[in-house]
Amino acid sequence: MLPAAEHIHTELDLSSVYVTVTGSEPAFTNYTQGFTGVLDYLWYTSESLRPLAVAPVPDEDQLREVGGALPNCLYSSDHLLLCADMQLIGTEDPTPAMSGGANTQAPVLNAFGQPVPGLAPQTSKTLRRGS
Repeated sequence: MLPAAEHIHTELDLSSVYVTVTGSEPAFTNYTQGFTGVLDYLWYTSESLRPLAVAPVPDEDQLREVGGALPNCLYSSDHLLLCADMQLIGTEDPTPAMSGGANTQAPVLNAFGQPVPGLAPQTSKTLRRGS
């Protein structure tokens, strides 16, 4: 069994995506008859990535509604999906400079196309057709 996230150490400067976005790790990522606990993590380095949003992890009541232990009819694995929207940071805009373009401030959007509160708009190059 893995130790708790706060007891895992590395020389890499890594942070937990779920802790950054939600304030804590999920209560569990593996939910079987013999074990319930966190086995899976999403790690990132803040030098190049910024977590924007995470997929919700079902709670025990939601799992019990569809059969309890994993896998079941709704979740085909004994591990729950961990998923995050991440933004690359600290890199130059890879869009080549083209005539007729304009620099605009674009809001940071989550997977649902909604602005993420508290994150500064990012400068991007937009191109006009026919220029």
